[in-house]
Amino acid sequence: MRESARQDEYRTSRMQIASWERDFQVWHYTFSYAQLLLRSGRRDDMDKRIDVLFSRVRHMELPYELNGLTIDELPVSEKDLPAGASIEYGVPCKLFLINGGIGKIYAGGCKWHGDYEWLDAPSHFGPLRGVK
Repeated sequence: MRESARQDEYRTSRMQIASWERDFQVWHYTFSYAQLLLRSGRRDDMDKRIDVLFSRVRHMELPYELNGLTIDELPVSEKDLPAGASIEYGVPCKLFLINGGIGKIYAGGCKWHGDYEWLDAPSHFGPLRGVK
């Protein structure tokens, strides 16, 4: 597919699913479970910590730190994946554009949770290997 046609498709079929005006960082990636956790810590006692979990990650291109976080979701097929990435049989894959395309995550799903825990407290998403 031509690059300009692909960009037109991105503009017409993408849907913003989440947005925050705060700093996030890559907190953890679990290869064996194909999970990526982004985290934004509390800024004060009244603020929430936010965890964003991407599951069934097939491929990612992402800076370590993000100034703000906007997530747009697009459906993809196997032919749309970067070289070397594949879709598990029967498992849908989506493209999550991060901050307008600065980052790209090809994954099965994305969910988030806010709580009043401190930065190093365990995640709501359960024990993630190597993460408190």
